[in-house]
Amino acid sequence: MVSGKLQEAELQQLGKRIRDEILMLPEVSQATLGAIRPAEFSIEVSEQTLRQYGLSFQKIAREINNNSLSMPAGSMKTDKGEVLLRTFGQSYNRDDFARIPILKQDDGSFVLLGEIADIKDGFEEEQLEATFNGYQSVIIEVFRLGDQSAIEISQRVKNYIAESKRFLPPGVTLNVWRDRAKIVQGRISTLTSNAIQGAVLVFILLTLFLRLSVAAWVCAGIPISFLGALAMMPELGVTINISSLFAFILVLGIVVDDAIVTGENIYHHLTLHNDPEKAAIEGTHEVGVPVTFGVLTTVIAFIPLLSIEGRRGQMFESIALVVIPVLLFSLVESKCILPFHLKHLKVASTETGGGSALQRLQARIDGKLKYFIENIYKPTLELLLEHRYSTLCGFIGIFIIMMAMTAGGHIRFVFFPKVESESIQATLTMPVGTPYAVTKKHTDRITRIAQELQTEFVDPESGQQLITNILVINGKVDSMGHPQSNVGYLRISLLPPEQRNLNWTGHEVVTEWRKRVGSIPGAEKIYFKSDIFHGMTSPVEVQLHGDDFKILSLAAQSTRALLEQIPGLYDIEDTFEIGKEEVQIKL
Repeated sequence: MVSGKLQEAELQQLGKRIRDEILMLPEVSQATLGAIRPAEFSIEVSEQTLRQYGLSFQKIAREINNNSLSMPAGSMKTDKGEVLLRTFGQSYNRDDFARIPILKQDDGSFVLLGEIADIKDGFEEEQLEATFNGYQSVIIEVFRLGDQSAIEISQRVKNYIAESKRFLPPGVTLNVWRDRAKIVQGRISTLTSNAIQGAVLVFILLTLFLRLSVAAWVCAGIPISFLGALAMMPELGVTINISSLFAFILVLGIVVDDAIVTGENIYHHLTLHNDPEKAAIEGTHEVGVPVTFGVLTTVIAFIPLLSIEGRRGQMFESIALVVIPVLLFSLVESKCILPFHLKHLKVASTETGGGSALQRLQARIDGKLKYFIENIYKPTLELLLEHRYSTLCGFIGIFIIMMAMTAGGHIRFVFFPKVESESIQATLTMPVGTPYAVTKKHTDRITRIAQELQTEFVDPESGQQLITNILVINGKVDSMGHPQSNVGYLRISLLPPEQRNLNWTGHEVVTEWRKRVGSIPGAEKIYFKSDIFHGMTSPVEVQLHGDDFKILSLAAQSTRALLEQIPGLYDIEDTFEIGKEEVQIKL
């Protein structure tokens, strides 16, 4: 984000220079400028001048088109090979246009465009303005392409920003805005910490009930399975992204299930005859079928995620293409690698008073577990099996109660949960054709309210602000890149949760922001977004059908007025657009 006290042309020129320098970085392949008006040359010729030289606008435009262009001119074959030819005559600045010949006079001299026209180097008439913390700004967006690493690109750009700040003009700042690589880094950190915690917990639990060496070899299956999945990711077209990292975190808790069952059964056979190799073979073979089908049923549960279409399908596909290989590699590890390691086990003495302190602790825990199995679990299981029909009816009854609670709304269904974002967005849409000044007046008011919130949501002791930056775009461009005078866009960034000493949340900020803004006269819609998945689905939708647009418009207004009276409903909008006003002339 480039912002400061510069004129629009100077700021754009500086933004283009910074963009070009970023593109020269080895890790960066694509960077674009955003929130800028396209450059435009306006050429004005007075009517008197046209009559004096016998010209017309059509002739002037034709001469400009013929003299301001670059085009290929074929090729030339030489002894050293074929050489391509190209003519360069495209005009890029005011002086280039001023030298274009428009009319040849009788004495052989030319009348140049600069002699008869007023050439202005400016921008398109459509208004577009971006401000960052109150200063005019230019947005530079850096993208990752193909297999490029978002983390490496982010770090390289940050290093460039730190180095370039010394050469910026006075009053100009260069800041990082919306670093998506932070999310990936956060997921990697979460995955690493969860993996360590999970491995430690599994290791402790298995050590308490089994042998120390059994616990160690079972935990070794986690990195083996993950490395196998990582090796398959390039072949499956999966990269390390938010979805794939979430999949690794998801599968972390179930990846060692088959190894735990296999390792425990091998240890059980070892205690029976104290023959490690025989115990490894018999223990693995005995639970081979149930363990295999247990893993395969979990794999089958994730296969439907591969058939989801659309943008959501791409996200869920990455999850399935990570979980399935991890589970399959864990199955191979538990059947082929783990038994080979466990065949070297030996049963140590665990008699009372003998062995180490750990072995005595294992013996006491094993005794309590056997007591629970023989005196509580086994009698309960025998009772349920003896009255199996009553047991079946009981579970069916519980199932019916759960379905009734879901149908009655006691258990809510939400396709995507509310996950708080580190930024809050507000989008104002006025009717098509609304003057830029009218839209800007409303966005300025919304901005002032955001600035008030920035001064209010502050920790009184440390002075820490919850709202860090405010971005405002008046005339936000549409999907075709054209500025829309009727659209205003605001985005405020919040302090990351891990850095906050505050008790406030983004939901509290957006609620207060929405409340203070209230309704805007004449606005088609205004909605606020503070959740990551907000806007992907609408909780309430009403569809109106009809052939008369006037009646549909009145019905939409009445329906909207009724919905606005219902507590808890907000950001109400309708898709009916009247369009720009039109004057029809009949000759």
